[in-house]
Amino acid sequence: MPERLIERDELAAHPHYGDLAELARIFHHAVIEDEHGTWRWQQNRLMRHLTDGDAAFYEGEGYLGDRMRIYRGSLCLNTLIRDLYGKKFSVEEYAKFYMGIGYSLGGFCEVFGQREVSAWVDDAEGEEDVIEYLLRRYKGSELLL
Repeated sequence: MPERLIERDELAAHPHYGDLAELARIFHHAVIEDEHGTWRWQQNRLMRHLTDGDAAFYEGEGYLGDRMRIYRGSLCLNTLIRDLYGKKFSVEEYAKFYMGIGYSLGGFCEVFGQREVSAWVDDAEGEEDVIEYLLRRYKGSELLL
């Protein structure tokens, strides 16, 4: 079965993922059903390549210097969350990254729906999770990240 684009009204009617229809609109990001029947964000192939274990990285001093080594590997999602705590990028950029790598909607809800946003964002209200925060903050608007 080839992947199928999930229309926003179908997504909005889903009992577990309904809120993600509004996030899909805010982030201007499509949702698909993959060949296994899993609903996921439509992936950006370059972003996915960075996490699939075969992306090119370098380490060492200088760009293309004598002590520089190129190797193949993957971004560590567990370390990225530490960078988010360090405010090296925004929670919006982090969420869009997860969309871009084609994360499943269930996994996305686990990552962003079960964490309080207050550790990452200064203007968070109460005990809202990341999804609630994004929906409140960007209601009626659209982000182009």
